[in-house]
Amino acid sequence: MNLGGKSFKAVLRVSGKGYGFYPVNAVKDMGWGEPERLPYSLQIVLENMLRNYDEKTVKEESIKELLNWNSKNPAEKEIPFKVSRILMQDFTGVPAIVDLASMRDYAKENGKNP
Repeated sequence: MNLGGKSFKAVLRVSGKGYGFYPVNAVKDMGWGEPERLPYSLQIVLENMLRNYDEKTVKEESIKELLNWNSKNPAEKEIPFKVSRILMQDFTGVPAIVDLASMRDYAKENGKNP
């Protein structure tokens, strides 16, 4: 983990194999804030921000703003959240196929290659 601001990635080695992860407590070590005071859902958002930290779309300022989150006075700012996985509860597959067909039709109607 590079606490100089370039990368928050840490590696856990188990039986000779490395597993990368992004510990939210890295920001605490840097003096940026106390991640454990955030609700669990915002800690997940924080981990996403650390994983995508690049000082272009996800900046130090954005991370500090999230760490200063106040439920009684929430900020009116966007959070630079980059979706990396989508979970869908769909037991039959039909709703997902309908959604994909709708997106295909929309792309075609707007001159895109579906």
